[in-house]
Amino acid sequence: MSETGILLKSEEAPDDSDEVSKETRKKQLKPKTNTSKNTIENYFTAKSSTENDESKSSGSAKSKMNEIQFKTSCEPEIIFVDQLDNIYRCVNCKCVLRVPFLFEDCGHRCCSGCVPDIFRATSKCPVDKQNLKKDRVHLDKAFQEQMDALNVRCSYYAEGCPWMGILNELGCHLNQCEYKIVLCPNECGAEFQRKSIEDHVKNGCPKRNIQCKFCGAKFSVEKEAKHISYCREYPLPCPNKCEMTSIPRSLIPEHLKNECSRQNLRCPFNIHGCEYRGRKYKMDQHLELSLIKHLNLLNLSVQQMSLLIEAQTKTYTEIRNSLEYQMKRITTLEQCFGPPFLWKIDSYSEKLNNARTGKQNALFSTPFYTHRFGYRMALSVSLYGNGEAKGKFMSVYACLFRGDHDSLLQWPFSHQLTFTLIDQNPEINARKPIVYTIKPSLTGDYNQFLGRPTGERNACFGAPRFVKLEVMEMSNYTINDEIYLKFTMNMDQVAPI
Repeated sequence: MSETGILLKSEEAPDDSDEVSKETRKKQLKPKTNTSKNTIENYFTAKSSTENDESKSSGSAKSKMNEIQFKTSCEPEIIFVDQLDNIYRCVNCKCVLRVPFLFEDCGHRCCSGCVPDIFRATSKCPVDKQNLKKDRVHLDKAFQEQMDALNVRCSYYAEGCPWMGILNELGCHLNQCEYKIVLCPNECGAEFQRKSIEDHVKNGCPKRNIQCKFCGAKFSVEKEAKHISYCREYPLPCPNKCEMTSIPRSLIPEHLKNECSRQNLRCPFNIHGCEYRGRKYKMDQHLELSLIKHLNLLNLSVQQMSLLIEAQTKTYTEIRNSLEYQMKRITTLEQCFGPPFLWKIDSYSEKLNNARTGKQNALFSTPFYTHRFGYRMALSVSLYGNGEAKGKFMSVYACLFRGDHDSLLQWPFSHQLTFTLIDQNPEINARKPIVYTIKPSLTGDYNQFLGRPTGERNACFGAPRFVKLEVMEMSNYTINDEIYLKFTMNMDQVAPI
């Protein structure tokens, strides 16, 4: 057995182990792209993927310290204790075998990853040019076990790790090797051996978290200066340079207002017109000498306040009277409404969609009177139809409300009603309004529709199949997302009062 370990690398990867000292490697080692096939990751990844034992191993290992995952800056090499015999090398790539496959026809072996390359190229052994058959190439598990028993050193032997064992145990060792070079978990960019990383994370990392000793807030070291600039509990000297030299930033306004002996304070009667400003110790003297002045200022303020209240009271009274007048006008206009009644429905598309989705099936107009001292009624419309007409027709109804003159009117209600959908065609002569006339029928249980209202209103009656929905979409009945419904009542049989 040779005493000198051999660092195996691929032919493309340069050997710089003699050019970089241990100290330089610890402090200046930078991440690099590893092209060598003799790395721990390549060996164990190929092995585990073929045997289906474990998931891919990566270039990171979990540390117990703070339960964080350390990332390595580069992949470690496999260092064999003895000179590696050529039987452990792939006949195709010349590197250490990764999951060896045996050629039964000639006895040579290659990596599992090289088998497809050989059969795609010549289907011959690269050494003796023996023709190969796929059914005579198989995984050599016994040889794999023999390789797993080869003696290796820790990949960080040059850094001082004394570990030595078999190849099969190397991956487990590297997961906890104290000499392994790892990146700072705080991503500050520094690299240390695992045994030194804990001290760096706690004491040297510029991105480590610290706690403000004044307010208790937590932040990274690199943000300490910014935090100090706005920390509410950070002690500051008085801006006026009084005897107080350590005041929490949040208490400085209160200090200047109530405590600072060098602060010029406003007179408490400043809001009433006193313009005096002076140091705190002089304010008591000012208040004592200015009693009459302050009393006069208070009196003037009270007078001004009284005038303001009087003006606001007058304005309030005018607004209240105006509101009462407008309410009376609205009530009068509602009661004096005569035929015909015209109902404008805006935002037609939105309201149609609400009816379609069931959000609001029916709309009601404001109540109106059919004529002076007449019936109080309202219109109702189901834009997406009602009952069996739903989804096919627009439905229009009338509804009797309890009115002020019901005792003077003829009951049950029996007058002919006419609903008209206005055609908004700009050419007046080309307009084709849709007209629907109904004559209430005094049959069946008509009282709930046509009888004198005993509650707020009766049930609605009218035209469930007023107009087809497709007609509404293809005509001038809807312009600017608005429709107009007109209602009239035949007055021929209205009895005079």
